Amino acid sequence: MSGFWGLEVKPGAKPTPLRKQPGEMVMVLKQAALAPTGKLSADPSVLSVSVGSDTNERFVLCHLASGKCEQWAIDLGFGPDEEVNFHLTGKCAVHLTGFYEMDDDSDDEDEMDSEEEEMARMQKQKTEAKPTPTPKQAAAAKPQPAGAGTPGAAGWTAAQEAALKKAAAATDASTPNRWAKVAEKVGGGKSKDACKKHFKELGAK
Repeated sequence: MSGFWGLEVKPGAKPTPLRKQPGEMVMVLKQAALAPTGKLSADPSVLSVSVGSDTNERFVLCHLASGKCEQWAIDLGFGPDEEVNFHLTGKCAVHLTGFYEMDDDSDDEDEMDSEEEEMARMQKQKTEAKPTPTPKQAAAAKPQPAGAGTPGAAGWTAAQEAALKKAAAATDASTPNRWAKVAEKVGGGKSKDACKKHFKELGAK
């Protein structure tokens, strides 16, 4: 979005503000020209600008004089948060013209807000569309305790643990190849090292 703006700066000690009230637009100054109203003077009109609360710190933009240099092209933008004042010395008023446009940062913020709102809306729709599980489905989803044929810790079934304890109790440390014999009793592909380790984990003696 953009549009035209114009401003008349009159000579004198009082500065002319670029904006009368805060806005969200970037103001781009494109040209300064001697105003056709009033009597033109050969004495130069010096246009300067100040940015911020200190109006004494001024920067000259151009010198305009009737019959010599009556207009001057400028390309200078001022952000929406900048306090800008124009100052003019001489006898002739000056017309400033340019265009305004939306601040890019404001556009980016609006786009981010729109994207966040859209994501929140889609997430809400997914939540609402997800069916509530029935009591039966909820019960089926719960982990079941390890039974006689269900692997428990580290893939051991209750039956294998019982066989492990029984076989280990029937032997002792003096029994040759004790854990190999225990592994044969346990079965299920359990190695002697696995049997020995799990027996210690069970805390059995």
